[in-house]
Amino acid sequence: MKFQSVLSSVFMLLLVSGCAAKEGDQDLWVFTSTWLPQICAEEQSSCCHTASDFMKTHLTIGDLVPTYTNGQSQESMCRYTYGTFTPGNINAANKDDLVQFWPVRSAANLTKTWSGKFQNGYADTPEYKWTCSGLDQTTYLQSALALAKRIGTPDCIINSIGATLETSHLRSSNVVLQCTDGYLARILTCWSQDSSVHTPVSQADCPAAIVATDSCPGETVKIRAFQ
Repeated sequence: MKFQSVLSSVFMLLLVSGCAAKEGDQDLWVFTSTWLPQICAEEQSSCCHTASDFMKTHLTIGDLVPTYTNGQSQESMCRYTYGTFTPGNINAANKDDLVQFWPVRSAANLTKTWSGKFQNGYADTPEYKWTCSGLDQTTYLQSALALAKRIGTPDCIINSIGATLETSHLRSSNVVLQCTDGYLARILTCWSQDSSVHTPVSQADCPAAIVATDSCPGETVKIRAFQ
């Protein structure tokens, strides 16, 4: 009897944990743009030697995360497919654009990714973790691509590859900068969401918890060239 009571308690705990988040209840979206030359220098990943010319000279997608104002990501599981993005959803979002704008560093070749499966033992497609965000896989991928194209790569970054750049040129765009040893690695922007369909809509001020992740304190940052 006591054993059944324990099982019942465990079941209720799991049930409550699984329903902790309401679909689309995040406060905002946090979009991460990455500077791949710096990321590759840090990780020394074998796939980096396959980077395209675009990846070497432009900001690429790091992630798009449903987030609460306290800085926590929304990680509960809801009704949308969890796990690797499926080929059908990838193609619907535009596979060619995903290959160009979203390098998958777990892949063997950065220009041959987003198949929705493993290639020669390597995962060439990321997993969809944000199933309570209110977005299905296709809409999520389309939203990430739309933000990447909307933000683009500022000319000041392209013109400063291999040199230094005054952070004021970037901070005027309301961003959070993340550096490693003075080298720009990531740029974070925050976005409000549509109240009905939950897609990112307009750039917004980042909450204090996200601003606190800024790690480029100087007046300049170095823009690493791809090596």
